[in-house]
Amino acid sequence: MKEKLRVENIIAEEGGIKLLDDFYLSLEEGQTVGLYIKESRIKNIITDILDGIHEPLNGFYFLDDQRIDTLTNLQKIHVVEGESKLIDGMTIADNIFVIRSGFKEQFIHDRLLNQQAKRLLQELNIDLDPRLKINQLTSFEKVQIELAKAYGLGYEVIVLKDMSAYFSDENLELLKELMTYMMTQKKSFIMIDSFYDILTEFSSQVIWVKHGKSKWILDTHLPEAFVKELFLDTVQEEKYVTDKKPVFQFKNITCDTIKNFDMTIYKGEIVNIFDRSGTGLNTLKQLILGNKKTNSGQLLLNNKVVRIKSLDQAISLGVGYIGFNPTKNALFPDLTCLENLCYIASRKVKNFWMLNRYKNSLLNHFSDKFDGMDATKYIDEMSIFDRQRLVYYRWLAYKPDLIVIERPFTSVDQLLRQLTYELINELSNNGIAVILMSVNKAEMFTGRYYEMIPKENTPFSKE
Repeated sequence: MKEKLRVENIIAEEGGIKLLDDFYLSLEEGQTVGLYIKESRIKNIITDILDGIHEPLNGFYFLDDQRIDTLTNLQKIHVVEGESKLIDGMTIADNIFVIRSGFKEQFIHDRLLNQQAKRLLQELNIDLDPRLKINQLTSFEKVQIELAKAYGLGYEVIVLKDMSAYFSDENLELLKELMTYMMTQKKSFIMIDSFYDILTEFSSQVIWVKHGKSKWILDTHLPEAFVKELFLDTVQEEKYVTDKKPVFQFKNITCDTIKNFDMTIYKGEIVNIFDRSGTGLNTLKQLILGNKKTNSGQLLLNNKVVRIKSLDQAISLGVGYIGFNPTKNALFPDLTCLENLCYIASRKVKNFWMLNRYKNSLLNHFSDKFDGMDATKYIDEMSIFDRQRLVYYRWLAYKPDLIVIERPFTSVDQLLRQLTYELINELSNNGIAVILMSVNKAEMFTGRYYEMIPKENTPFSKE
């Protein structure tokens, strides 16, 4: 096969820290190469170099077997990330064809532009109206349009970063179909991710990048060092349930997309529920948090039938919830570290905020769990690791009977993912039952596992 792109001997620094040291990558025409990288800053600098944003200290580039001086303004490589770069207020057609250099001197009638965009989308089997505004699309549909744009404008290499952190297995299968067609049209892909099994599904070759070096080209015979890193870093000591006390039960639940759903979660148990599309999971979550009513069946908490009407009531009953990307969405930036830590626990004690002994007790109990905890710090002054600890420890301070965690391993940094494993185990070891909800099999944890299977022409049922 013809070599499309090669970068070699790349040395790069950021903030005086060497991040890449003799990094190497070779990509053939019509090929997908995966880069298995744990550290987010390594992912970011490689992405920026390929995007022409960051100039390394040293390195050589080859495109179509020809030496080139730089990747800046090359117009041959397009980077796609989970967060879209498209312009929300404009249509799909405008984003594909209008928002590009040199277009201001041209004029194309809207009808002609829409026809051109429609032909492109039909070729790529993307069922979207080119007249739709970007803000009407889902996150995955925006990625489809970014790929269509790259294809339509003649980009030859497309970099996909952390797709597994944003999208379900169902979305990833559609992405793979789109990439497969584009590869038949001589487009090449570089896929950067922290999940090895995802990379092997998409890539003909996976490169292990460690400490900024292209350490190994991985094939069916994995090096022992990689196996240890891949498995020993993520395998946790499984806590076998000895206390068979039911904490939460779904009894023959039918609601929207699920039918006759039965499940019992025991004290301190960790249960994984996987749903490719997320539809069934969303229904279960809304039932637990009181945003939906069952058509039939019962919810039981500690062997008592409950009718949850709101998240506030769910918390009062002993049900906690950690949503997607909680370090951004669940903490209060205007409160200090200690105030955030105490926020949920304060519900248990009248006049909590007036009594310093309760705050001091929590501070003393949790202070050694943080990296040099300063109770007076605000959220934006804390490390991402301490913010993650804060999310989980404030629930540990409250001690609910059950906590529902939505997509806990979507972090793009493997070190943060490892910390999250430990925090979930800590909840379990303190007797809190945990439901982990995921749309991606790569995020599965130790413990019991359920998969929501959509049967043909029927609602979801449990396997």
